[in-house]
Amino acid sequence: MHHHLPLVLPYSEKQLYIRCHHPGSSLGCSVVNGPVSCPGIFVQAVKEGKLAAKCGLEVGDQIVKVNSVDVAAIGFEGAISLLKSLSSLSLLVRKGVARHIFEW
Repeated sequence: MHHHLPLVLPYSEKQLYIRCHHPGSSLGCSVVNGPVSCPGIFVQAVKEGKLAAKCGLEVGDQIVKVNSVDVAAIGFEGAISLLKSLSSLSLLVRKGVARHIFEW
């Protein structure tokens, strides 16, 4: 008897929106490059009450797209400059992918 693994991904992708951001000011979160075992750009810390927290960003979330730009294509530096320079952001994130990395 074969056990078929369900085709459900272990994370859920979610669209988050940040509006009224003043370019150059802090979104209230820090993001880092993931380790080799878990490549990508991840939220390392979120400050309570700031824009990032209000829009639903949480520690361990992977940022997949910024305003429909794939961050894998523009790299870490490119993603950071986009995050800092835009007044409204549409983020596609994978919730909690790397939470285990940042919570110990």
